[in-house]
Amino acid sequence: MLSTHFDMKDLGEASYVLGIKILRDRANGVLKLSQRAYIEKILKRFNMHNCSLMYAQVCTRPDIAFVVGMLGRYLSNPGSQHWKTAKKVLRYLQGTKDLMLTYQRTSLLDVVGFCDADFAGCIDDKKSTTGYIFMMAGGAAS
Repeated sequence: MLSTHFDMKDLGEASYVLGIKILRDRANGVLKLSQRAYIEKILKRFNMHNCSLMYAQVCTRPDIAFVVGMLGRYLSNPGSQHWKTAKKVLRYLQGTKDLMLTYQRTSLLDVVGFCDADFAGCIDDKKSTTGYIFMMAGGAAS
C-alpha cells in the first residue's frame, strides 16, 4: 500500500479525475465517464489556441476519433477547409456533450475488438487509414 510509504489522506471516492466526471450507479452496476465540463470549456475558448480535441477523443469520446485523426494530418499547415471541419466537430460536441462513456457490470469481461483499413485513401498523399476499437463491459477500452 502506498500509505505505508507516504503520508496520505483518504478523501473518499473520486468524483472528478483529470477533468473527467465519474458517475456511479452501484445498484445497477453502471459506471459513466463524462467530459461535459471540458467540452463546454473548449467551446467558450473557441479561438482554439489551447484547446485539444485529442484529449476529449482519447478520454471519453471515441466517436470523434476518425475526424480528429484526419485533422491531425494537417496540423502543420491547416487550410480553411480544415478549420471549417474543426468547427463542425465542435458543433457536434456541443450537441452531444451529455453523451458519456458507459461501462456496465457483466459476468463476462470479454474484450471484443474491431478494425478496418483502406488502401491509399488519402487524396493528398495516398496514405492509408486504419482504425480500431476494443470494447469491454459495454464501453470502449482502447
